[in-house]
Amino acid sequence: MRFLPLVVLLATACKGDAPPPDPEADTDTDTDTDTDTDADTDSDTDADTDADTDSDTDADTDADTDADTDADTDSDSDADTDSDTDADTDSDTDADTDSDTDADTDSDTDADTDSDTDADTDSDTDADTDSDTDSDTDADTDSDSDTDTDADTDTAAVTCDAVGTSAARLHLVNPQDLVVGTDLQARTVEAWVLTESPVTATATLAWLQPANNMSSARVDWGLAVAGDGRVVWASGASSDPCAYFLGPQLPIGSWTHIAGTIRQQPAGTWEKTLWIDGSPAGSCTTGVKNEPVGADLWVGGMFDGRYFDGLISELRISDSARYTSAFVPEPELARDGSTLATWHFGEGAGPMATSEGSTHTLTLFDTNQTLSWTSDCPTDTGDTGFPDLPPSAPQVALQPMAPTLGDRVNCLITTPGVDPEGAPVTYRYGWLVNGTFDPTRTEATVMTDDLEPYDTLECLAWASDGVLESPAPGDSTTEPVAYECGSAGFVLNRLRGDASGLELVSGTDDLTVEAWVRVPAASTAVQDIVWAQDDSNQSSAKVDWGLAINASNQLVWATGPSSDACAYWTPGTTMPTNAWTHIAVTYDGTGGTDGVKQLFVNGQLQGSCTATTRNSTPASALWVGGMFDGRYLDGSIADLRISPTVRYTSSFTPELRLPHDASTTAVWHFSESSGIQALDATEQRDLQHFGSGSPTWQFLCPQ
Repeated sequence: MRFLPLVVLLATACKGDAPPPDPEADTDTDTDTDTDTDADTDSDTDADTDADTDSDTDADTDADTDADTDADTDSDSDADTDSDTDADTDSDTDADTDSDTDADTDSDTDADTDSDTDADTDSDTDADTDSDTDSDTDADTDSDSDTDTDADTDTAAVTCDAVGTSAARLHLVNPQDLVVGTDLQARTVEAWVLTESPVTATATLAWLQPANNMSSARVDWGLAVAGDGRVVWASGASSDPCAYFLGPQLPIGSWTHIAGTIRQQPAGTWEKTLWIDGSPAGSCTTGVKNEPVGADLWVGGMFDGRYFDGLISELRISDSARYTSAFVPEPELARDGSTLATWHFGEGAGPMATSEGSTHTLTLFDTNQTLSWTSDCPTDTGDTGFPDLPPSAPQVALQPMAPTLGDRVNCLITTPGVDPEGAPVTYRYGWLVNGTFDPTRTEATVMTDDLEPYDTLECLAWASDGVLESPAPGDSTTEPVAYECGSAGFVLNRLRGDASGLELVSGTDDLTVEAWVRVPAASTAVQDIVWAQDDSNQSSAKVDWGLAINASNQLVWATGPSSDACAYWTPGTTMPTNAWTHIAVTYDGTGGTDGVKQLFVNGQLQGSCTATTRNSTPASALWVGGMFDGRYLDGSIADLRISPTVRYTSSFTPELRLPHDASTTAVWHFSESSGIQALDATEQRDLQHFGSGSPTWQFLCPQ
């Protein structure tokens, strides 16, 4: 691969020097001294005779010219760049050191029996066409294993050039084949860029827009850096929310590969994606395009300025969306079948940058400026020729995919991030709760017990090679954190449990009882939702507290003997039907023997009254959905919570799931789905079915 570069703001190219002359060529005198001494001094008369009759001129000439010819035509293309003396000085150095073995050891067999093939017919197999397996083994047949090996490892030096345009810009008039236009053709615009200082004003990298119209209605596409340093991928009218897509900030002091793609989606929409160093930095859906009449291409600045103070290398525009998943950027953006134009910026001097394989030549727009060419490009001195690139972003997913409250949720790496240099990769994690980054959640695994029902959860993961981090994280789908949705139907069924610790035995106690309840029809008889009373006596003198619906379909908050005017209190609120309803009642006993009672429906305060007396006999049993003598609830309960405190003093928004917290004495979610028990989340007061049968377990709950 050739390492071409860049422009730029600085543009670079990578070039090899012409092969240097062989420093050994002049010092080798083998060709001159090798006058076939063996042929003359050989005691073999035939050898001499042939040498004489054939003037042996061919033998000598072949030794000189043919041996050299082999060296030149030899596949030893590396012989020139190599210091292999056989290539240039190939006047048969081995012929001398081998003392012309053929001539001596063969008794000049070639001269006599082969019609002096070597000398006359110039088959001169040994000198010319022969792989020269004999005397000229190193010079000719070395296919040359000696010189090739050396030449392959002796790569020509690479020079990277760059052009600086911090106060200049390049311009191309009306390249219509680069236009996206209103028909929304697929495109990729990409470049290597480098800046050494923060960008504080809008700076153009590559932009297609008419020279005489700055209106956003005339922008076709463009890559730029905003005044806050963030990369911009633009395409179209500002009326489109996706027109000016903002990505992350451009790194300072290191080469960065930036690519913008536009590709059609199956539904007919078009997706714009910004890529930073091969990782997706975000995308959006676009549908509004401009018709940029007479659009010009600007590089490193616009007609009104907006110069990029940095380097640009390897700018390429393609008629397809090249990237759909993370990739490793190439240091040299080669031309291929999808390329509309590509500039390597390897000119090294002058006011122009030519496009490989096309007529798109960028020219200096600022005639009073000059391009400043320098050495720099997106390569390094390492073995790979690549800049130090960050790992690609991993792909992640929530585990479990549908979390519920109380779950342990993992950010599972489904596709690892990959470091282009092969370095090991580690991960950094983050979490979004309801779309907002939560700085307290930084581990791969988090708990959900502090969330509310249907809070959304999304995990993020960045890959790191120990030096660089993927510019954008892998992110999971956004999932609502549901709860184990369930309820118990109590038609002709009821649950019973221990009421110890739940009593109101004096006026100084505080209490909150709340539940989500749903009934199909208005009540025409007393129906108990939850009731605490002495198990052996149904007398009102034995009632501790209770929440019920009376025969007039009104909610009742009971707290004691009927002699108290506030004992069986109702604010007159009727129970809604066919809808989940949050009912909460409170008792504030801080006033001594008196207690203030309040009732809330769906978080709205319905009224209050003050109870002046309490029963002296504490409750022994807690009944849910009915009492020992019946009074069944014709409906369902989803959550029931009892707290030894006054949770609500004014209107509030009810929680869909009533969580277990420090103020909870007992809470039942009724999500068992089967059996004859309802489990207390505090693990203190499980409820048991009373009588035959069991509650009707349902996957129904407030949403």
